[in-house]
Amino acid sequence: MITRKQWPSRFWNKAIITGADDCWEWMAAKYAKGYGQIRIDGKTQRAHRVAWELTHGKIPDDMLVMHTCDNPSCINPRHLRLGTPQDNSTDMVTKGRSASGEEDGNSKLVAREVQSIKTDGRGARELSQIHGVSTVCIYDILKGRTWRSVVPTQSAG
Repeated sequence: MITRKQWPSRFWNKAIITGADDCWEWMAAKYAKGYGQIRIDGKTQRAHRVAWELTHGKIPDDMLVMHTCDNPSCINPRHLRLGTPQDNSTDMVTKGRSASGEEDGNSKLVAREVQSIKTDGRGARELSQIHGVSTVCIYDILKGRTWRSVVPTQSAG
């Protein structure tokens, strides 16, 4: 186990450090989504947060450490910045990394059903009962506020 006194020197040895502007890949233990992890004084911590603290100092309680490179295994301090949870969420959406459609674990519909909804012609209330979703959900689909990427099927004619 690495102690607080030993961790700075041992920490950087757990990554492949190349050019100053390159991603520095964490090569030790990782969480399922690729973020590096390290145990310090018996507590597991995210490697990019440790890299920030080694370089810049304590992370304010209300802030996150975000990757500008979008590489969860990167610990290069030049690729890290502080941000609020809202900053992180906005960054994720802006860069197209948020789940949508069927990939969203909260979705009650699949693309095939949405195609049907877009071409069905019945009212929102009836469609909501058929598909087990709210009328607002149906209106959002029909008005193009959600599921924009799903193109209605063309009837054979």
